Amino acid sequence: MNKEKWLKELYETHGDFELQRLVKVGDKNFPCFKNWVWYSQATEEQIHGANLRSYIKREMVLDLDSDNLRHVLEKLNSFDLYYEVFDTSSRGHHVRLLFKELENVSEEVRKKFREFMCDCFDADKAKGSNRTQIAIEYCEHFKSGKLKVPLVELSKPGENSLLSSFLLEFLEWLGKKSTLQHTPAPPCVGVGETKNHQGEPSQKTIEKLKNFPRLWELLKEENVPDRSGKDFLLAKFCVEQGITFDEYVKVLLTKAKWSKAHIPKHGIEYARRTFRKAYQTEYGSEENIK
Repeated sequence: MNKEKWLKELYETHGDFELQRLVKVGDKNFPCFKNWVWYSQATEEQIHGANLRSYIKREMVLDLDSDNLRHVLEKLNSFDLYYEVFDTSSRGHHVRLLFKELENVSEEVRKKFREFMCDCFDADKAKGSNRTQIAIEYCEHFKSGKLKVPLVELSKPGENSLLSSFLLEFLEWLGKKSTLQHTPAPPCVGVGETKNHQGEPSQKTIEKLKNFPRLWELLKEENVPDRSGKDFLLAKFCVEQGITFDEYVKVLLTKAKWSKAHIPKHGIEYARRTFRKAYQTEYGSEENIK
């Protein structure tokens, strides 16, 4: 199997998806395509050069640390789920699962299910977003430069159905999330007219960020495409941790490496919209945003 054949089979079997190419220069990543390109509209050159893709509808990828892999595989087996394991030759492994019911549900349900999978298997929360980026299989990883290959001996290929005991776990998780979302939302202060965005974020904020190393590492990657949802992931983290909007902007400007080209394009208003969206996602309301 090679990359081109893999992508062609993926498209013919599951439909369209998007492609991008990142090039690592030093400790920075630079997108080579101006915009993400649909596979069906991509040139042969773009397909050959791509190293990132988007989800197909029925897909879930668990991004795991190597030391957590065995535990996760045991848990997947306990649910009698089918999966493929890929060695990214970067920080860990990708476990790819297919659920046929995800094909015909709304984007919101698909997102909730992916968030549940990340929670259930202690995987990188970034893969819970429908707009995440996935290192292409049978392709050199954009970080390590090494081939992302399947580990056949650990894999159990096949397609899963949610009409199983696993569905009960998902519904129970949804119920807990619903209960949390109906608890009174705390005040969300500082999204209005305050302009105290200068200087460094507090040490307390930095310590909280460093307790989530995957997010901390993502923030330090400059010029990551907006598709990664880096700004939203940070906003969601700040809302969950009770970090203020002013602190959020300080992190964006000093730690997340917003480039000079990025700030005029999005600016503080973009940050406000992102923070509001994160707050609404967490608490289901904007009533306490001030």
